[in-house]
Amino acid sequence: MRILSTLLFITFFAAAAIAQAPLPSNCGLSYEEGLELREQMFRNRNLISQSTITALQQQRFTIYIPVVIHLVGNSSGQGFAQPQGVVSMMCRLNNDFANQNLQFYIKDSIRYVRDDSIFADAYDSIAIDRMIALKDTTALNIFTNSSAGGGVAGYYSRRGDYVFMLNPYASGSSTTITHEVGHFFTLAHNFFGWEGINARQLYGSSPAPDSVGSDWKRREVEYVARTGSLANCYSSGDGFCDTDADYISEREQCPMPGQTLDPSGAAITPNTRLYMSYFYDACVDSFSAEQKTAIMTSVVNRNWLFFPAPITTALAWSNIAVIQPLDAAIVPKNGIDSIRLEWITQGVGPATAWVIQVERMLFGSPIATVALKIVNGQNYFNLPTATLLNGATYRWSVMPFSNGYHCVGFSPFSQFNIETASGLNIAEVSTVIELTARPNPIQGGTASIFFNLSEPMMTSLRLYAMDGILLLNEPLQYSESGEHTRYLDLSQLASGYYNLQLFTEKGSKTVGLMVH
Repeated sequence: MRILSTLLFITFFAAAAIAQAPLPSNCGLSYEEGLELREQMFRNRNLISQSTITALQQQRFTIYIPVVIHLVGNSSGQGFAQPQGVVSMMCRLNNDFANQNLQFYIKDSIRYVRDDSIFADAYDSIAIDRMIALKDTTALNIFTNSSAGGGVAGYYSRRGDYVFMLNPYASGSSTTITHEVGHFFTLAHNFFGWEGINARQLYGSSPAPDSVGSDWKRREVEYVARTGSLANCYSSGDGFCDTDADYISEREQCPMPGQTLDPSGAAITPNTRLYMSYFYDACVDSFSAEQKTAIMTSVVNRNWLFFPAPITTALAWSNIAVIQPLDAAIVPKNGIDSIRLEWITQGVGPATAWVIQVERMLFGSPIATVALKIVNGQNYFNLPTATLLNGATYRWSVMPFSNGYHCVGFSPFSQFNIETASGLNIAEVSTVIELTARPNPIQGGTASIFFNLSEPMMTSLRLYAMDGILLLNEPLQYSESGEHTRYLDLSQLASGYYNLQLFTEKGSKTVGLMVH
């Protein structure tokens, strides 16, 4: 009970900490950078004809954009974004841009960057200089990190011309990546001009003024009208007339609560579905037609029409099969530096890389991640034994991906158990003082299992065949230390040798059991 209580306490404490300190959710693009983006969009609009863009939008072939992903951690190799989340982020990005004939592929391989300057604060000017020095100028660069001042979930740096993602948002469940790539392709916020201004709080149900801000930052407010003398949608706001006037610069649910009026007294009704707004992820799912035109115009202006197409063949995790160790095998670690985890790739598709995940288990549930790595160009991973506990159970799985296909999940888990060797460190097995089976050998029937515990605890009694197959896994809760007895019916077992293990979180003991 002590172990379970501790785990429950830790879980509750972690949940409470998350509730008290919510993740940042804002975009770090400043008003000044948004102004530069909008000016670039206006220049592109004048430089490149609408007929050219229309022809590109109506073509049948896909334009492929190379992406270089930089996972940033500290000099000790800690703090990297989860690789499976980053791969899923690429899947999300491609799904969100699919109806524009634009697709993104990973150039070369995902890069791991150990840099304490960036790691300390990816929103700092020194960190920005470091990322500029590291980026590939022929691709869209995406940096991830666990820390960024200013409470930002992500940002596009106009100076550095790269996209940054905070680690928790580098996943397939967030639209932040689509929002930031929209900035990369010259889209300002739908609420451009209202950054840092709470319109509802300042003006309530009164009409907004015709301009906001001060001094050189003063900017014209966009009216609701799209035609007539009041219409100013092409010169104010985000510069598009098919995105409704939007003054909401705070993260907001949909439909939008309350009411805000433009300078003429007309109620604004922002389109809550647009990626470049600040409405919640569950609300947004699209770019407007004029925003799509601006994106394609930016692609043309960057001269990014003719990158070679990657291999985009779909991959299938369902065909992945384990080669070694076999599921539920008992694996020795004594005298071995690493354990080779290997899998069959036939039928999976042209995977070029794999995310491998190894977790330690306790009573059927994962309690710690031992390894979470990207493996490039090979179907095996050497797992260091230094990280593995004697008598513990581990499970592992792999997720295939390629440069051009990123929408695959993990394969089914396979388990293995680390053999309990003789001469274990006393600290590892101190909770199980004794483990005995009687009679042994046994001629079928029922065996008496005697064991002695140094303290009250949750245990698990396990029986393994010699090929590593788990035949029995019986959780046992003991509220007292000392001697205990358990009876096992072995009448259905074939003759042979078996391993009987009493497992606890702090260690285990194993005895051989002969059945005649």
